[in-house]
Amino acid sequence: MTVQNYSRTLLACSAALFLAIVPARAASGPAGSQFAAWREQPLISRSISLAQLATSQTIVLKGRNSTQEFFFPVPAGIPLQNAELHFAGHYLRGDGGRTNLLLAIDGTPISSRKLDSDAGDASQALAVGNTPRRNGFVQLRVNWASQLSEQICSNEQTPGNVLNIVPDTALRYQFNPDAITTVASAWQALPPRVTLLVSGAAMSRESYDSTWRIGVQLQQGGKKVQVASLPKVGSSIDLATVRVPDTLKGIPAFASISKGSGYYTLQNEAEVGALLALGELGPVHADVLLDEPALRQAIKEALDALEAQIRAASADAAEQFTLWRNKRFALPAGQDVAVTQFAGQPAILIAADKGRQAATLLTPPWQALARNLKLTVPVASDAMAEARGTLLDEFGPLSGSMDVLAQSERQVSFELHRLAGAGQLPQKLVLDLSAAPNASKEKPVVSVLFNDMLIGASHLQTSGTIQRIEVAIPPYLLQSRNTVTIRFTRQPSVPHCHDIPAAYPVSILPSSHIRLGKGELGDDFLGVSTRLSNGGTLLMSEALLASPRDSLPGLINIAFAAGISPQRTISQFAAAGQRPAVNGNFLAVGVIPAGTNPVAQFKGGQLLLSNQGPLLDVAELQDVAIAEVVSSGTQAGIIYHGSKQSLPALPAMAGRMPLLGKGNLAAIGPEGILLTIDRNDPTGEKLARDANPQSIWDRYWWAWSTLIGIIVLALLAARITQVRRRNKGDTQL
Repeated sequence: MTVQNYSRTLLACSAALFLAIVPARAASGPAGSQFAAWREQPLISRSISLAQLATSQTIVLKGRNSTQEFFFPVPAGIPLQNAELHFAGHYLRGDGGRTNLLLAIDGTPISSRKLDSDAGDASQALAVGNTPRRNGFVQLRVNWASQLSEQICSNEQTPGNVLNIVPDTALRYQFNPDAITTVASAWQALPPRVTLLVSGAAMSRESYDSTWRIGVQLQQGGKKVQVASLPKVGSSIDLATVRVPDTLKGIPAFASISKGSGYYTLQNEAEVGALLALGELGPVHADVLLDEPALRQAIKEALDALEAQIRAASADAAEQFTLWRNKRFALPAGQDVAVTQFAGQPAILIAADKGRQAATLLTPPWQALARNLKLTVPVASDAMAEARGTLLDEFGPLSGSMDVLAQSERQVSFELHRLAGAGQLPQKLVLDLSAAPNASKEKPVVSVLFNDMLIGASHLQTSGTIQRIEVAIPPYLLQSRNTVTIRFTRQPSVPHCHDIPAAYPVSILPSSHIRLGKGELGDDFLGVSTRLSNGGTLLMSEALLASPRDSLPGLINIAFAAGISPQRTISQFAAAGQRPAVNGNFLAVGVIPAGTNPVAQFKGGQLLLSNQGPLLDVAELQDVAIAEVVSSGTQAGIIYHGSKQSLPALPAMAGRMPLLGKGNLAAIGPEGILLTIDRNDPTGEKLARDANPQSIWDRYWWAWSTLIGIIVLALLAARITQVRRRNKGDTQL
């Protein structure tokens, strides 16, 4: 059969299948057909950009040969559909020469372009295979090669030839939500920006406690959390966020919200149900739901009202709506953690009183065991908190092999509170590496950077055998969020003038890890956060319960920024004006614990520091809050309170939420951490002194030399005196 005949046969079969399906749907009318299509052929769209992966700055590749690797997370083990990687970048060629851009997906070269212009656009779309990724990542490798074209023996460095990789580089794909068959896969399929849906009404202590724990756990998993609630009758919605298919505009509820611009006030429950039914096409989304009775009842009433309206228009359409609702909007009851769908979108449903257990279950050690659609979790504890070391691969894909011609690197980032337990701090980086020889047997150099500071470097043996390198981590370099960079540099091997340089492999082995040890924790945000990561108390004002949608984002942000553990933290509520006692380390939000004396306070529209008068007039500022380290006896904690009742929600910086680090007094606003002060070391003198790498002997050599000189002179004088007396016949000596 020829290709043309095959195409005609396929077209005829498709047409016959379409004609067989259409009459059944046509009987239901356009609305029924729409709900039938949503039920039978669901597809979820995702877009993951470098800006969402903590890479907000333009990445520059330059030199003779540079390679950079990126890992885009995807649902592990689930087939992708219509997957494309949109590479965004531009280049400059001030030095001319031969320039090539090679792009590879999962190690397979996909695109190779010769760049001839002095400047140009390097953006392009790359096809990504639909094969399931068992490791949960799509790897993009960018190789930039630039050499001068003159066939002479000369310096071929090209500093004017660079490639700029823009953070808009993104992976776009679709997948079938029916492929989500476990809680673990649902967790991995969450988008970078997660919507946590709550009822919006005043919450109970148990529900509020569960919500902040889930929110912090999501942020610790690298997600940006948005707390949302269902719209109600009387709520105003932006119609620009609503896209109503033409097939549904015959239903009054859908027709009312299909104007396309301006704001609209919801008139009845059926219109609320219409917003829920639109799913991706509307403004109401949910990736994680807190299973509150009020939320469940509100969803039921809205969908029931919409169904009644559809039934009045067409009984057949109502039947299709019911089938769609039962499959794509089912909320299983009686489970602690369950996989569900919210208008066809995969979602996780968590019982309102099981936040602690759910947060523990979804941590990396136990996450792989969540292999059912529904789970009951009576007990879940963080049994791995006493580890003495952690593999670097736990924080991201670091280990593996790469070919290095001139320079290549890999890096991972981690939050300090994920490592620090029982007073332990990172002390050493232990790297297991191997390298192949090049043609001239020149040894490559490995450089180890911690938070962009070089802390160790070494030549690697080129026998291909594994060698271990241990590098001490200076305590003063530790931050709330830390980045480890391993950079390999080779001298391109050119034994003869016109030989073509070749790349040779190096490897980072999976056994590379961070070694922990006892460390001294200071009385600053970093020290208190480290203590809180091992357990403590979250003390909250009961006033927060009245408006959870307004207070939860700020509470989740500050709990994450303070490094508090959602698994090992005790929650405690206090009435307004009360100064409750608290045991152990704590984070107090909107409450001042007994026995503490905070320096900063809001009074009369001013931010006051004790005994120093007004520091800043905040009468015209909006949503300003103060975080301050305080102590009461042997207890240490952080007090967080705002100029108003609401708590400012921190914005993501470089794709990640900010963390409290150095200092013990911080001013925080909607723009992030505005100001940080260390009252104990305002000029940094102590830090400079503690960071001195010289040994005690080197630091005080003049004192030791003087003391030794005095001792030598004293011994010499004693000896001279002894000899003189002996010569005089004094036998008593």
